[in-house]
Amino acid sequence: MKSLRRLKKDRVSAVLLILLGLGIVAEGLTYRMGELTRMGAGFMPVVYGTLLALVGVAIGVTAE
Repeated sequence: MKSLRRLKKDRVSAVLLILLGLGIVAEGLTYRMGELTRMGAGFMPVVYGTLLALVGVAIGVTAE
């Protein structure tokens, strides 16, 4: 019973992180991206949103 509850919490957390990350990426894409040498306003939100979504995927994959 306890392991089922932990599994569910891990999966819910993973889905929420993925959704939040994708939302940040979608919002960041509405701004100008720029380049690596001259970053625009949307560059860092896209990078951080992608990292957040990848952390969510990692949590979802490793959930017991």
